[in-house]
Amino acid sequence: DVAEYVSSLTEISAVSGTSVAQYAIKRGVKPEHYPLVKLDLNYPAVVFLVKSGEEVIGYQRRYLEPLWGFLKTQTSKGFKKSENVICYPRPYSDIAICEGPFSAIAATSFGYSAVCTFGAGISQEQLDLVYSMLKTKGMKKVFLAFALDSAGDKGTDRMFKYFAVKGIEVWKLTPEVGIDLNDALMA
Repeated sequence: DVAEYVSSLTEISAVSGTSVAQYAIKRGVKPEHYPLVKLDLNYPAVVFLVKSGEEVIGYQRRYLEPLWGFLKTQTSKGFKKSENVICYPRPYSDIAICEGPFSAIAATSFGYSAVCTFGAGISQEQLDLVYSMLKTKGMKKVFLAFALDSAGDKGTDRMFKYFAVKGIEVWKLTPEVGIDLNDALMA
């Protein structure tokens, strides 16, 4: 149960000296993100909450050390990533679309509102959600910040085509260092 699991999570500010809290902070998590970012000290993992209104409808865990040597992230059971995004808003700022939560958080450090799509395979539902946000805010441009790899290139191409048809100006954000905005922030 999502609500039960979320109630067992720890606030970053309560354990700021632990390795998992330091990991989150090093990767760009700031107090403004704490309502949507918690810690699971049992795994250890940083947990990104997904909300619909005030209700947490899902989460994605990012492990400090991959489980079984390969599993870096895990999403809550039954949560449909392809139908949701995480938003990290900043007042009066342009929107950057990112693959992962840490890259989206990095985008806020660079002055953008950010949307996390949980990977480069952005779905039609996610595109429509972002377009609806842009339309609601009266925005006419968007910044794409997917990773500089083949999957990121495919996702970026899909978004360019989608937003061009909708009359949205599209800009690509390229990190100065590394393959994504979080790499650039950490450098």
